[in-house]
Amino acid sequence: DQACEAPREESFVEAEICEPQAAAEVEVEVETEDAPPPGETPPAVPPPPASVPPPPASAVEADKGNGVAPAEKAAAPQQQQQQEHRYRRGDYVMVLSKTLGEWLDDGIIILSLKEVGNHDSMNLPAGAIKVQYNEKKTFKWLLPHQVKENVRPSPRPRPPPNLAGELIKETHGWITSWHVRYFELTKGELKWWNKRADAEKGANPSGSLHVFGLELHLENTVFYIRTAGVPDSKGRLPSKGVQYVFDATTETGAVKWVDMLQQHEAYCRATAMYYAQRKAEQEADKRIAGLEALARTLTAGPKKQKD
Repeated sequence: DQACEAPREESFVEAEICEPQAAAEVEVEVETEDAPPPGETPPAVPPPPASVPPPPASAVEADKGNGVAPAEKAAAPQQQQQQEHRYRRGDYVMVLSKTLGEWLDDGIIILSLKEVGNHDSMNLPAGAIKVQYNEKKTFKWLLPHQVKENVRPSPRPRPPPNLAGELIKETHGWITSWHVRYFELTKGELKWWNKRADAEKGANPSGSLHVFGLELHLENTVFYIRTAGVPDSKGRLPSKGVQYVFDATTETGAVKWVDMLQQHEAYCRATAMYYAQRKAEQEADKRIAGLEALARTLTAGPKKQKD
């Protein structure tokens, strides 16, 4: 995905959400037990019947009262089934991992085939999807009839657009100095490098911070950041961290950065609330399942010993 660059004097770049990101090492879990072997063309799907026999007169009369044509009523279940399996690239999904034996709520659709094609050395039919999940470590192909049992839509929050560009950062040492650095704001994390070329080469950032619990203060072209950090497993926040100071050199650029930082902080909060609620629901389901199992055991009574 290519970023949409703003004018250079504004010193920032707004980009579309760059997903999915390819993992350096990816496990492959292919759910294609009914897929044809590589090199063979999938069997053709038989065409629908040329004509549909007319419904009985009684059925026609009954449908007239509802204002629904018999042909439309007959086609409704088929259209509904097709809509259930219609995923597009970039959709967020939950994925059933056969390896881990659980649903993982971090999946994203990488490809959704509209026609027959060869992908990853396999001939796949239209409607097949490729999904990435498990912290981007695993992907798998699913045939159309496997989608419903292995993938569910995920309501987890979507991140705001990414933002990238150069800012002047205050550096503290023996004396306070200012240096130009290249920054990227992605999914609630602000990272920076000495040069843009370093980021493009995949080098580790010189520094980073999460914007959860963000405190912002703007003065002309300079904005001040202090964050609360990332909550621990119990939802507790660490003590306030170091204050960071950045200069966007223009008021327009400063306002843009501050606005996007606030959007990403809101995304972090929404995501934390979402997963906390999911965890609570899962724990409640486990307790209910345990109580139901205990009730079944008590209802069955003690087993009779054989003579």
